[in-house]
Amino acid sequence: MMEETPLSKVVVSTRSTMTKKVSEKQPDIAKILMEATTDFSLLDAISLSTPKNQDIDPSDVRTDVQRKQQKQISYDCGEKIGGARKDIEEWKRKFLDNPSNEVLSEMAEHNLHLATELANKKIIFSWFDMEELFNKGVEIRAAYGMSLLIRRLPTNSKNLNLIEYMDALSFISGEFKRITTFEQLKATIRRFSILVTPQKDLEWYENMYNKYSKQYELAIESQKTYGDNLEVNIKRLLTNMRNSLCYVMAILMQDPFGLSKLGTFSELLLSDKKYRSFITSTEKFTSWTKYFEENKKRTEQAAKNKGPRKSVWERELPVEPKRTGGREIEEIRKPEQFQEFFGLRAVEFGHWMSDDYGRAHLINSSRALVDLADILDIKDKHISLGFELAFAFGARGKGKALGHYDRGYNVINLTKEKGSLGIAAHEWFHGYDRFLKKVLAKTDNMELLTEGKNLHELPNDVIIAFHELMGAIKDGESTDYVEVNPLKRYNLRNATYSEFKALECDMQSFVDHRMKAFDTRIKKQLEDYVSDSVRKNAEVRYARKRVKEFRLTCEIAAQLHNEINGEEVYLVPYTSNQTLYYNTSLRLDKRKVGKYWSSNVELTARAFEAYIATKLKERNMRSDYLVYGLDYIYPKNDELFRINMAMENFLEATLPFLRETTSH
Repeated sequence: MMEETPLSKVVVSTRSTMTKKVSEKQPDIAKILMEATTDFSLLDAISLSTPKNQDIDPSDVRTDVQRKQQKQISYDCGEKIGGARKDIEEWKRKFLDNPSNEVLSEMAEHNLHLATELANKKIIFSWFDMEELFNKGVEIRAAYGMSLLIRRLPTNSKNLNLIEYMDALSFISGEFKRITTFEQLKATIRRFSILVTPQKDLEWYENMYNKYSKQYELAIESQKTYGDNLEVNIKRLLTNMRNSLCYVMAILMQDPFGLSKLGTFSELLLSDKKYRSFITSTEKFTSWTKYFEENKKRTEQAAKNKGPRKSVWERELPVEPKRTGGREIEEIRKPEQFQEFFGLRAVEFGHWMSDDYGRAHLINSSRALVDLADILDIKDKHISLGFELAFAFGARGKGKALGHYDRGYNVINLTKEKGSLGIAAHEWFHGYDRFLKKVLAKTDNMELLTEGKNLHELPNDVIIAFHELMGAIKDGESTDYVEVNPLKRYNLRNATYSEFKALECDMQSFVDHRMKAFDTRIKKQLEDYVSDSVRKNAEVRYARKRVKEFRLTCEIAAQLHNEINGEEVYLVPYTSNQTLYYNTSLRLDKRKVGKYWSSNVELTARAFEAYIATKLKERNMRSDYLVYGLDYIYPKNDELFRINMAMENFLEATLPFLRETTSH
């Protein structure tokens, strides 16, 4: 039995005192009041029992499925990593069967990251289905109104306390399950609003309660005041007393369910204007028939618009992956051998991974990692990044990715079919990136060094090496392109045509020449400013002006090319002060700097792949499972040489910290 909280004792005590006071003078009315307050489920406090620790056998982390299937190779060993698809599905089933804070606390005790992932709006409201509500006889305005309110709720706990988030959404979910009419929905929203009433209103509601209490006492003592309407007026007074008491108790509770922390949902509860707007929104559907008709149209349109999703870039895979050269090692046949050889924290397999696939993954990955260790001149056990890195095979893949590094669990996952083809070096560098930030900053907040946060915490030589690496990756000279509308036309002067022809009708030379003249003119103007503050403001203003001037110049170049050569162009070339490698990444991100391909994290990981590929070539080696498919999105030629030099310096500055992590 759960221990009653002080809050619930206050509620019970307050309600009992009030009921006792009323029952001494009018037992029947006391019964009505008790029913009224008891019906207010939001006045009942939540108590959470603390889950008991469960002993886990650390020597056997195999799943029940792996034991049942008697897997000889594809089974888990080492520490329990958590967060794999099989773990999530098991916890999800348990959580859906009983989405309570008790289960959530148990999850968080084993793995907070997983608990945070599962405690989300979608799972808590998994019961909510419009067709189901229709079958249960729920009014359309009530059902649609609830769907609008659910949209306003935060998708996950994110910036909220995990337990508070669950308290709030579980409470709202429970209240919604009882609603069948629109009037009940409005009453529920009013009850929610009571809970977020500001503390400053407490005294006013206390005075109102005392006022109605005195009127009630007078009514009982002297029926003359109300005459024949005694019963009607007594009920009215009781309703007023009940509402006032609920406000008082809700304010004293100080929002026990955390409804005031739910973003736009909370705003609706606190704003009469937004509440009225919400009520109007529920009038969109006057019948279930109209709702289903519109939903059918929306579904059909979505199906038409949804085409096959094409990846921005896909890695070329070898027809027959090969490994030539390199150190030969004894064939690894068991996950325990793989774990021990590289000093890994854990090894994990998905339930769909057969022993044949598992054996191939262990053999190929071990050979690739040995090649990586030899190229970096580190011990095999250094691959484990201080005995903290884990490997997973076919256990946690998503989408079309061949694999990924999960910094939350510090695990590299390679997918079942093609996961170990060419990506091991890339994913290992992500793990190394996290390892460096943790060791050098002496804090484990799951940040990566290449994210560039709080670099002042790192040794100076590492900071310098990192900045030099990013400079080599981004800064340079290359031809880039600007997309323009070929139909756009300007009234051009004869001098513009002469200028274009003098530059041999070359669009790139024209754009470069004009922008160089613009920059020279602006630089001269800025030199005339004496005040630093005025100059800085002017620099910002001119930077915006330059963007417009550049776009205009490219459009004019396209028009001139069309008029003189009779060819419409959509892409205008210009000389960029950034590397081709960086510009290509920006194009993949549709010019959204740092989105994914152009982020420091991905730029450095691909640069590391290119570095490893270069070293393999220098040694006449081939290791397709380590690195493969380096096409146009990777650095090439002179850029590759400069980036490789910078990567060499970066590794020289950082690898000593990895070598110091173990003496094995």
